[in-house]
Amino acid sequence: THATAGWAAACRDLDSGESCQLTCESGWSGMDITCCDGALHEGSCQGETLGSSGCREASCGPAPHLRRANVTTCDLVAHGEECQPQCEADTTLQGAFRCSMGEFVTIPTCVGAGEDPTTANVARGNLTASGFANKAAAQQWVDELEGTLATVAKRHGAIEALIEQAEVTEVEGTRARRLSVASVFAAYTLVLNSQGYIESDALVADLQSTGSMGLNLPEGVSVLAAPPKVYSNVVVTIPLTVTGMTSRTEHNAALALPVLAWVLLALAW
Repeated sequence: THATAGWAAACRDLDSGESCQLTCESGWSGMDITCCDGALHEGSCQGETLGSSGCREASCGPAPHLRRANVTTCDLVAHGEECQPQCEADTTLQGAFRCSMGEFVTIPTCVGAGEDPTTANVARGNLTASGFANKAAAQQWVDELEGTLATVAKRHGAIEALIEQAEVTEVEGTRARRLSVASVFAAYTLVLNSQGYIESDALVADLQSTGSMGLNLPEGVSVLAAPPKVYSNVVVTIPLTVTGMTSRTEHNAALALPVLAWVLLALAW
C-alpha cells in the first residue's frame, strides 16, 4: 500500500467524521484523510474516495537553480511529467526537468551561442556561507568561489566546478553597533568522471572546513553544505581537461597558436 506502519497504527478504526494524516514511504505522497460512513475520503467527506491505498507517486519541486535560466515555472512537476524552464536570450535549452517518484532524474542546460557543449555525469548541490563582515567581502569571496570549489572537489572525484547561481545578502546592523553582516547562497555543479562517482561525505566535510582543505573562508565565516545529488548524461558547457585530453575548444585554440606563429614568420620573411 506504500503507507508507513506508523500511519496504519495511528489511523486504525477511525469513527465516521474523524480525520488522520496519511504518511507514505519515500517517493510517495500522502494527504489528510477523513472517514465518512465507513469509507476513506481525501481531505473531507466531499473529497475523492480512496481505495486500498491513498499514497500517490510524489511530485517534484521546486526545481534546482540553473545557470542562465528562470526555473520558477518548474516549482511543481508531477510524477512522470517534464518541465522546460525559460532560458535567457541568446541561449538554447537542451533537455528538461523530469520528475520520478519525488525526485528530478534529469536536468536541462542553457547553451550559449558559440559554446561547445558535451555530455557528462554531474553532481549538483548548494551551500550557504554566513558571517561576512559586509557585502563587499562576501562578493570578493564569491568571485573566487568557482576556482576554490574546483580545487576542493577535485580531491573527491570531480573534474571541474561551475557556479550555477550565487546570491549575496546583507543585514544592516543597529545604530549602536553600526555593523553589517553578509551571507552567500551558492548553487553549484561538479563535473564528474565517466563513472559518476563522488565522495559526498568527504566533500561536504571539506566544504565546511575552516582549514586549508576548505574554501579559503575569511575569519568568522562558516559554511553549511548538503551532500550533492548525482545526475547522469547532463549537457555541460565548460572547458574540461580529462586525463590529459582537452575539450574541442581548447584543442582548436592550442593548434591555432603554432599555425599563427608560422604565418607571421612567413610574412616577416
